[in-house]
Amino acid sequence: MSFADYSDPHLKLLLWVGLAIVGITLLLLVQTVLLRMQLILRQHREQRLTAQWQPLFAQSLTAVPQSLPPIAKSDWDAFLRLWNHTQESLSGESKHKLNQLAWACGVNLVAQQLLAQKSMRARLIAVITLGHLQEKNAWARLKSITDDPHPLLSLAAARALMQIDANAALAELLPLFTHRHDWPLNKIANMINEAGPDAVTGPLTQAVEIAAPEDFPRLVRLLSAAHSEQSLPAIRRILQSATDDRVISACLQALTDPDDVEFARTYMRHPSWFVRVQAVSALGRIGSKEDRDALIPPLSDSVWWVRYRAAQALAGLPQVTLDEVRQIRDNIKDRFAQDILTQVIAERQAA
Repeated sequence: MSFADYSDPHLKLLLWVGLAIVGITLLLLVQTVLLRMQLILRQHREQRLTAQWQPLFAQSLTAVPQSLPPIAKSDWDAFLRLWNHTQESLSGESKHKLNQLAWACGVNLVAQQLLAQKSMRARLIAVITLGHLQEKNAWARLKSITDDPHPLLSLAAARALMQIDANAALAELLPLFTHRHDWPLNKIANMINEAGPDAVTGPLTQAVEIAAPEDFPRLVRLLSAAHSEQSLPAIRRILQSATDDRVISACLQALTDPDDVEFARTYMRHPSWFVRVQAVSALGRIGSKEDRDALIPPLSDSVWWVRYRAAQALAGLPQVTLDEVRQIRDNIKDRFAQDILTQVIAERQAA
């Protein structure tokens, strides 16, 4: 058998493989070009839509225009994103004015239809839109979505309910605020703040007073949005009888009234280090210059965080100067206390 006879099938195979690679490369190139053209066309379409509707949005803050242009089916996604973005930048009566324009365009009906789609993106836009619209007819469907396993979608539904009726929503959502740890606490705090202290003080205070120890810390952290004169008495009552370290720590973190300084002083020597952290931090917030000497022993605590918060509290006390902090550092014998005071002094100087 000759060499040519042996090698021909291999050459043919290599030829076909080469042609296949070239073909695939050309297909990928064509696909890339098409996708790029599609992106450019979509951007141009969205720019035209923005140029057309932004002046109408601005005009609607005074009075909804009598004549509104139709919205093509392919433009609804861009329109809703633009409308929601504009809503996020408004407050008070201006949001209601923009809602009137949305109702005139049939946004509520489109959002309800999107809510039934399988696309997560479409459902998320629908939920956000219905929240801004304060669409009460969507209450039941939005409530069911708060149980969705997807944290982004379920949290958006919770916010929408708060936007529609904060008082009614809190009754439904407070258990979820404590049990859904996939909902970031700062996001929950934001929606609580949006609702305002008048809406949240009563329900939050009641929930705190009956909360289980494991749920208590998350709820207390949300009380920053409540009226302190109404919520602090509940914190004091709980702190007077609390035995769970998590509850004590959360209560100390919530203290903002100088009249409560004795609570902070009492827990500075607590066995749990995280309670001591919150005690010295609270003393820094609500203490006075009289507490200067009380903050010196925690500077030698075995836990770094206690030492650090004690040094910060000491440097932040009213009428305590940085020169006094330096004198304390220079006169103290414990090396750990000296080091942590040196660090805090440097931070204060750099600030």
